[in-house]
Order: sequence, then structure tokens, then C-alpha cells
Amino acid sequence: MCSEEDYMNVYDFMCKESIGELMKSKLTSEELQYARQEITRLCQASKEQLSAIVREGQTPETYEQLSMVDAYILHRLSQIDFSRNLVDLDKPLDTQVKENEIMRQKSLYYATYPHKKK
Repeated sequence: MCSEEDYMNVYDFMCKESIGELMKSKLTSEELQYARQEITRLCQASKEQLSAIVREGQTPETYEQLSMVDAYILHRLSQIDFSRNLVDLDKPLDTQVKENEIMRQKSLYYATYPHKKK
């Protein structure tokens, strides 16, 4: 429990600051070096493996037991996983938009020149 003023102070801080930057500021240079190495190593995993690592680490029981450096690693991995998933979503959407544009152009052509329709 905290006062409304304390709550608003924390809320204002979190609106202005990134949780990743807060975690990064609390880590020592050795911990940051370790985190960078682990993130690099874990990013070599396949997309499915990375997603599984993130899902496993985000369970409440597991997350509560993580150290600050491990929580930072998980946070960065979840951002990377999210970005990879967005790229995978964009590919089929781009393909569909291109196909729709081709169909639109054909429809316009055949609407303009109905006697040329094959």
C-alpha cells in the first residue's frame, strides 16, 4: 500500500522513463557486459526457441525469481522477439497489398476497356 502521491510519482516516472533504461541504470558494467553476451548468444536461437524462452521467463513464478540482470536479459529478448514477429506479420501483408494492387489495376483496365476482356 502507498499513498496517492507516491503512486502518482511512480506513475509519472514510468510514463517518462523506459523500464529497460531503469533496469540498465541499476546494473553494474560487469552485469551489462554479461547481459550483452547472453543476449547475443540467445539471439542466435531460432524464432520458435526465442519465443519459448520469452514465454517461459514471463510466467509469474519464474519472473519473480529472476535477478535484475536476468530480468533485463528477458526484457531485451522479449523486445527482439516482438520485433521479429512484427517482421513476420509484415511480409504476408505486403504480399497481399501487392496482389490487391495488381487485381485493382486489372479490374480498372477491364472496366475501362470491356471489349478487350479475354
